[in-house]
Amino acid sequence: MSRLKIRTASINQRIMEIENTQAHDSRPSLKEIYETWEELLPSTWIKRIIATQKLILPNGSVTTLPIYAYYNSSEVDTILIGGIHGREPAGTVALTKEASYIIEQGENRSMLVLPLMNPWGYYNHVRYGPSGNSVTDCMYALGRDKAPISEESEKIVDFFVNEIKVMKGAAVLDLHEDPGYEEGGTPYKETGTYLYIIGEAARSHQIVQQVKTQLQKCPLPLINCGMTRFHEVIKDGMIENSPDGSIDEFLSVIGATPVLTLETLLLSETSPPINARVNVYQQVIRSFLQ
Repeated sequence: MSRLKIRTASINQRIMEIENTQAHDSRPSLKEIYETWEELLPSTWIKRIIATQKLILPNGSVTTLPIYAYYNSSEVDTILIGGIHGREPAGTVALTKEASYIIEQGENRSMLVLPLMNPWGYYNHVRYGPSGNSVTDCMYALGRDKAPISEESEKIVDFFVNEIKVMKGAAVLDLHEDPGYEEGGTPYKETGTYLYIIGEAARSHQIVQQVKTQLQKCPLPLINCGMTRFHEVIKDGMIENSPDGSIDEFLSVIGATPVLTLETLLLSETSPPINARVNVYQQVIRSFLQ
């Protein structure tokens, strides 16, 4: 842990060189994301590098991108996650825009915020990390694979196992998007939102109901029924207890409930516009924390 803290200053200095991304959806740069959290985080919170990724810049130089965890207690009852997949930026942007509100809410709860889980993917506008694999796959941790699929996933699981305690009944919100236009995807004809939920009696949990109510009245309304491009049945806007080997399933196994994963159907990189998606996600964050 100490070695990672010592490296923070030099990493931050190099990140300040990253002005843009490779995406074309007007998302903030990595520099803007990191700077916002750096400026707003109070001294009572901990900033921890839990993994890193190498990025080759357009000028050929190589920099190191940190994956930060921000938390105000070693035992947490509220977890917010964004940016696992680089083609799904709305979660990262919404969490960053709501950073002041989130930190304010931390005065009355024990919180962990992971706003940018895949900075390399965010910069390059690709789903996975530099290895070509998921940065948070937990099949190994769940006993279904012989080895971790990526260096990031191994280190992120290690953080949850050895460095922070997820309290029983901790609530989790993981902000994703569903880019049906990506390679191998099935393009959608209409947009909207849906939820994955995990946990005992999660469907009737107060937090789930709060988020569901917010989505039902938002400009990207909840899809009541249908099927995802992964052939999962949506019932009343939700998919329950999906055994997908994700960080969300892993967190539920170690005690978190409810675990909510929000998805928005994307028709293209810019449809719906990123600002519209971010606005919806900001309201969802507030309904989750109310």
